[in-house]
Amino acid sequence: MNVQVPPRPGLWLKFALLAILSIAAWLRFQGIDFGLPSMYDRDEPLFVMKGLYLLREGTFNPAWFGHPATTTIYALAIIDVALIGLGHALGWWSDTAGFARAIYANPGLVFLPNRWFIAACGVACVALTYLLGRKLAGHRVGLLAAALLAICPLHIEYSQIIRTDMHATVFMLACLIFTVDIAEHGRRRDYALVAIMAGLAVATKWPAGLIIVAPLATVLLMPGVDLRRRLLNCFALGAGCLVTLFVVSPFLLLDYQTVLTNLAGESRPVHLGATGGGILSNMAWYITDPLSRTFGWAGVLLSLGGMIFAAVRLPQTRAALVLPSVAFFILISSQSLVWARWTVPLLPLAALSIAIVIAAIATALPGRLARGAVPAALIALLILPMAVTAREQAAERRNDTRRQAVEWARTHIPRSQSVVLETLLFEMLHDGWRFRYPIGALGCVDVDAMLDRRIDYELVERAQRGRAMINLGTIDPKKVATCRADYAIITERDRYAAEASGWDAQLSIYDALLVDAKQVALFKPRRGAVGGPVVRIFRLPPA
Repeated sequence: MNVQVPPRPGLWLKFALLAILSIAAWLRFQGIDFGLPSMYDRDEPLFVMKGLYLLREGTFNPAWFGHPATTTIYALAIIDVALIGLGHALGWWSDTAGFARAIYANPGLVFLPNRWFIAACGVACVALTYLLGRKLAGHRVGLLAAALLAICPLHIEYSQIIRTDMHATVFMLACLIFTVDIAEHGRRRDYALVAIMAGLAVATKWPAGLIIVAPLATVLLMPGVDLRRRLLNCFALGAGCLVTLFVVSPFLLLDYQTVLTNLAGESRPVHLGATGGGILSNMAWYITDPLSRTFGWAGVLLSLGGMIFAAVRLPQTRAALVLPSVAFFILISSQSLVWARWTVPLLPLAALSIAIVIAAIATALPGRLARGAVPAALIALLILPMAVTAREQAAERRNDTRRQAVEWARTHIPRSQSVVLETLLFEMLHDGWRFRYPIGALGCVDVDAMLDRRIDYELVERAQRGRAMINLGTIDPKKVATCRADYAIITERDRYAAEASGWDAQLSIYDALLVDAKQVALFKPRRGAVGGPVVRIFRLPPA
């Protein structure tokens, strides 16, 4: 008689983790080509162009340090080099000039591989969340936290956009994992790895440097170590972080004037759709908007409960979970602006807090049935709404108002006409129309000339200087006449009009351009079905 031997728990654990990572990868890579070849996100082109800039100029100086984004830009440049080599081997282009022509014709050729890198960072965050949870509270907490992060809608969204937030979060989570190793072992290797990860984090995104508070607190609170030794270790951590930062990004020192200029540009007190209202108001916004939309109110309450429980009952989590969560939340809430993407580093920590409190509830309940049923009900209460939201947002990304506008234009706007755009709708560029695009102080420029590099790149950068956004509302008011065309596809005016006040100057530019214009089409977003901004298409009167 053959006896079935149950698999070892370790094997089940590996299967569960593999399943979670597979789901995380599927959700992040599925539909990752949304919008392409057009550029819907306002910041994606900056990072992509900076990666290409390094190759074009043959330099290691990105000449932009707003985030500072050095690690991300270098990573994108490496991907571009690999893409050039692959395309050359396959006969897609014979040299770098051919590569440049190909991506100007279809930017998706370079945008998509760059997005794959960010998506891979998103999956890495899920794996690192498991590792951190396992170290802090065991395998079950790590698996549950990873599962929650795998289907987290906001995390999925920013895993599909070329930005620094996800990349920085990878380094921050790695720093926390090695922080736990310092508490457990205190080896020199652990100190070195913490310093390196913290340095890489700040080289990717300035606020990510706050993660250093976790290892510093761990070292300062170490029992059985004299104060002088603890202070020396803290100094070594700080010095190691700075050394890593400047080794990875030496042009922070060599090109410090650009650094100061970029930081001044990033520290704006107001921004369309993102102006905050003081620290308490900002805290309320982060809780009631991005966090509640991604975890649900049940998740927000469980996360708060998990933080309190961890701070009181789990000493090992105070420095590596509670302190960085609170410190980072206070940091982003104290800024003049509010952005949903600034919560990305908080999402793994919130997932861990939820997993910790659910595990604590399961342990405290009497009876085997209750210990299984109640946590299962709580997990279902969290996961089902998150899965629905993730599915709705994926549908919105696939069906964008700007894509609808393109299809309408193909049917209704004669190819002999000229069109002024606020979004670079690249799928329209080869259909025969003539395009105008706003570039700050230059007014509107000819898109074909810009893409053929007949308009100097440095001139474009100077024309954009001091402007947080590039749209018709931010051009030089004296250059409105340069934006005259037969049709206008307007994507930003409704955003200005939705603000209570402060954008009268920008709205006046739209009014000057659209005087006597006739609206011929309107496309609005619908939750769960259509994403994007309100898009209006106008037929302009003859000049």
